[in-house]
Amino acid sequence: MACRQKGFTLLEILVSFVLFVLVGTTLFQLIQAGSRNIAASEEITHASLIAKSLLSKLEVTNAYTIGNYSGTYSTKYNWTIRLTELDQSISSLHRHKPILATITISWPKDKKYEVKTLVLSHGDPHGI
Repeated sequence: MACRQKGFTLLEILVSFVLFVLVGTTLFQLIQAGSRNIAASEEITHASLIAKSLLSKLEVTNAYTIGNYSGTYSTKYNWTIRLTELDQSISSLHRHKPILATITISWPKDKKYEVKTLVLSHGDPHGI
């Protein structure tokens, strides 16, 4: 009678090891890409909240003086606000002047988030 040995052959162990390495590498790359996407989403969310805050400040103070304004938020984010008056013929017909507000938030690695919106001036501006 032939004696049958129990266990795995060297070839089976090598094949299973290669499959384990391939699956492990793929999973690691997926997890790493997911982490990068989460970090990018957090930065964009933070930038959009800063832009919303700046726009709210403009609305509350009625600071619609035409021009460019800039500043820094928490040493990581730089912001600029550009206020430009729209068509003069439209604004001369109404008491409220339509103004294009462009808010740009930028941060390291040349990333930026930009919002453009139309606002109406309600009289004399108080400044930012």
